[in-house]
Amino acid sequence: MRIHEAEQLSVEGTPTSSTAAMPDYLLEPNAVLLDNCRWRQGHVPDYTKANENFEKGKTVTHKAGSLGDIVSNLVKNWEKEMSYKTHADDIRTIDTQNYKFSVNGGVVRGLTEMLKIGTYSALIGDQALFCSSKLSKPSSHCLLLQVVTVFGAQWFGCVSLLHDIGRPASLQC
Repeated sequence: MRIHEAEQLSVEGTPTSSTAAMPDYLLEPNAVLLDNCRWRQGHVPDYTKANENFEKGKTVTHKAGSLGDIVSNLVKNWEKEMSYKTHADDIRTIDTQNYKFSVNGGVVRGLTEMLKIGTYSALIGDQALFCSSKLSKPSSHCLLLQVVTVFGAQWFGCVSLLHDIGRPASLQC
C-alpha cells in the first residue's frame, strides 16, 4: 500500500471497508513476528518488554484502522524486519527492489547494505561514543540494547505519531 492509498480512510480516521484488503503488517503491530523466515538469532525475537514499555510511555492511542494506527503498525513491523530478518526475500514491509535509506540527505543505502549494517548504525552514523563504521550489525544492536537497559526504554523505540491528518506529522520520543 502506498501512503496516498490511505485516502480511503475518512478524515476522522474511521476505517472504511478497504482496511480488510490491507496487508496484516499495516493492521497489526507484531504481524511480521508470525513469519516463517530466517531470523538473525535463529528464532523469533521477543518484543514483550518493548511492547510493554511502548504501552506505558505512549501519549496517544490511535483508533484501529486510522492513518495514525496504520503508520504506527508499519513502522513497528519495518523495525522488526530490518533488525532481525537476515534475507531480503523475507522482508514484506517495503518494496525490496526499490528500497533506499538515507538520513538528512546523507549516504543512500540499499536493502542489502541495510541488512548488513543495520538501521541503528545507519541512523546514528559515526559519533564520539558510537562509531558505527567499526561495529557489526549484531554488536551495534547489542550496544544500543545495553544503553536502553541502563537508561530506560521510555525514549527508545517509543515514537508516537501525534497528528496525522491535515497538518505536518508531529513525532514524540
